[in-house]
Amino acid sequence: MLPDEKHDRTFRIKAREVLLDEKHDRTFGIKYCQTKGTTKLLELSITRRKVRLDFEIKYCQIKNTTRLLELSVVRRKA
Repeated sequence: MLPDEKHDRTFRIKAREVLLDEKHDRTFGIKYCQTKGTTKLLELSITRRKVRLDFEIKYCQIKNTTRLLELSVVRRKA
């Protein structure tokens, strides 16, 4: 997905409720990437047993005049 893995920064946070049942386990992943100093991408993933929810926030600045903020929600099978 990213052309230059050198600039890839990945942060993961795992939150587990105090319940022994695995169906209550929630995993959050936050990923940040900067490519050529112009595009920044922040992804938040919530993984559950059957459905994976992906949120992407993309920020792009072109010639210091145009700014783009994009939020998308993707549902995938885990």
